[in-house]
Amino acid sequence: MLAETDPEPVQAPIHHLPLQRQVHGETISYYEYRLTEAQVQSLIDAVQKIKYPHNLKNTTKLGMEEFERLEALRQVLLDGLR
Repeated sequence: MLAETDPEPVQAPIHHLPLQRQVHGETISYYEYRLTEAQVQSLIDAVQKIKYPHNLKNTTKLGMEEFERLEALRQVLLDGLR
């Protein structure tokens, strides 16, 4: 069973600079992250909500704990782009 919250966020970026590769004549930047299973599930859930907003109830709001968890994950992803 997964823990609901991580006691300490993982320092996710492995590479501070993106790995760049040529794909079909175009330079593509790749980033690698170390994410927990819970963080990956949060990303999957967020993408699902964006794809199917009509399935959400209009009154559904994030709880403070979920909001903070998603904000911490967003910061991990942003830190990897710097």
